[in-house]
Amino acid sequence: VLGYAGEATAFLGTGVLASVLFSGVMRLREGSGLSPRRGFDAIADASLVWCGVFLFLALVAFLLKVNGEVSRGAILSFFFVGLVSVALARALVPRAIAALYDARQLAGDNVLLVGAADHPAVEALKDTVKATGCASVTVLTVNAGCAEGDWRRELETSLQRILISARVTGHGQICVAGAGFSPMRMAALLAGLQIIPRAIRLVPEPSLERLLHMPLRTIGRARAIELQRAPLNATQRAAKRAIDLAIAIPLLALLAPLFAAIALAIRIESRGAAFFRQERLGRGGRPFAILKFRSMRVLENGANVLQATKNDARVTRVGRFLRKTSLDELPQLVNVILGDMALVGPRPHALAHDKLYATLIDNYELRQHVKPGITGWAQVNGLRGETADVDLMRARVAHDVWYAKNASLFLDLQILVRTFFEVMRARNAY
Repeated sequence: VLGYAGEATAFLGTGVLASVLFSGVMRLREGSGLSPRRGFDAIADASLVWCGVFLFLALVAFLLKVNGEVSRGAILSFFFVGLVSVALARALVPRAIAALYDARQLAGDNVLLVGAADHPAVEALKDTVKATGCASVTVLTVNAGCAEGDWRRELETSLQRILISARVTGHGQICVAGAGFSPMRMAALLAGLQIIPRAIRLVPEPSLERLLHMPLRTIGRARAIELQRAPLNATQRAAKRAIDLAIAIPLLALLAPLFAAIALAIRIESRGAAFFRQERLGRGGRPFAILKFRSMRVLENGANVLQATKNDARVTRVGRFLRKTSLDELPQLVNVILGDMALVGPRPHALAHDKLYATLIDNYELRQHVKPGITGWAQVNGLRGETADVDLMRARVAHDVWYAKNASLFLDLQILVRTFFEVMRARNAY
């Protein structure tokens, strides 16, 4: 644009470094055991990583005092064009590839579909296979529910029919619908099919198919399916604690003048303490006193605690501003430093609410598998403020439980970034 071409090797080196870092972090992110991301979450993940890579590169360049041949204009252009490209690619390319691949996955194959007689899984699998572009589907059923004395003959007859069909049909594979077979009879059928020179694929029943999406782990020499992983291992918990302290301590010192101003405003408007302490439950159900700026004329901390409602007369004018901007939560930085809370985690509820909802909502206590946080997965998804009915609390708890099962340092970073935008939106904050 300005008539200056620059040094080609500098552009190439910067691009390669950015792409390697971006791809590496995305690979770690997707291999962390979290649920597959879809839609906006997938775009947000990729965009966040892209921004993080450039912040890291800028920090390294600043610390090393790098004076390269790449201009600031070139770097900014690369950043913004790359950000848009990454977001569009993340949103559109997987869908396009999946549609193309699914429609042509078995193109030209003649599929032999083997399943239990009169079982709906056979017809369902037939429709699925047809959608992959195969040339033909031949259904061969086995009487999987016959008497034990008749099973041997049924197996031999069925294998003979399958072998004959494999010889007369063209190139393809064998798909076996596993639903309707006992484990022993399925093992016998699969052993018999292995004499046929075709690829064989087993489609398990839905209850088992769900397990195939879960990660495998080793226990000695045994292989195990990880149905539910621990939220964080010891190393990750130590890293999270270090990050909490590294952020909370400087932030508390930096915000000290603001704390003083808020405390003074509270005392001027209404009589009473500037801070409010309330009993909450932390990790493992351990009680602690949460610290907040007082935003109401009452200090409820007993068997009956009423949630704040819209236009609640108990909320002071200063308190209404504090709650809308979430400034009333800032004293919880002290709870983070003391180790009772983390920056990110399920929001702790009043003991009265814990006692009530534990009887109404399944898995409610799973929230306490991790430390409570100043912000959390439920809050950045708009589930904050008053829970006027059980369904609203059930939705919030579902997000809290999901976080407790899938907690990671990267997820915490994502939540912290999204918290900033959520505070700006001020949804359900009153």
